[in-house]
Amino acid sequence: PKRFNAQRGLFEDKMVEDFLAKVSTKWPLYRANVHVALGKVTEELDLILVDPQSKTVFIGELRWMLPPGDPREVTNRKNVCGEKVVQLRRKYNAVKKHLTDLLQNVFAIQSDDSWEVCGAVIIQGFGGARSADDDLPVMVKYIAEVGLEGSDSLRQFAAWSTSLEWLPQEDVHFD
Repeated sequence: PKRFNAQRGLFEDKMVEDFLAKVSTKWPLYRANVHVALGKVTEELDLILVDPQSKTVFIGELRWMLPPGDPREVTNRKNVCGEKVVQLRRKYNAVKKHLTDLLQNVFAIQSDDSWEVCGAVIIQGFGGARSADDDLPVMVKYIAEVGLEGSDSLRQFAAWSTSLEWLPQEDVHFD
């Protein structure tokens, strides 16, 4: 397990690299895999995107997974998605509480109270699971990429991603 987890890190690094290759042109203010002091704790943030025009910060928690091979593994992957949402909620709360410091120290941006924080768990290798947290969806990587590319602002992307309009709908996308 230790060697596999080390190799999984390589896949996750590649996932972040590929994701940034697709979205960094549109969203050039970003940091990936950065350790940030948020009050008395230091958090590792997989992805931070900043949109000064809409005054929005997006926090992404990325996870690469092997595709499941049987029904038990599907359940395990769903549980991992849930754990990632809990982890993202902790980081989201810390970022929201210390947003002024994060923007100043990491991006040299002076902020005010009109800034918003949004986030999502972004996964690859598995179809996903519904998030138990309505504000922090679980999205497949390519859907997040398409959504970010098609959005005029990170605030618009946040509204779209939490609306769940991107999920397949019965009688529209399948029978």
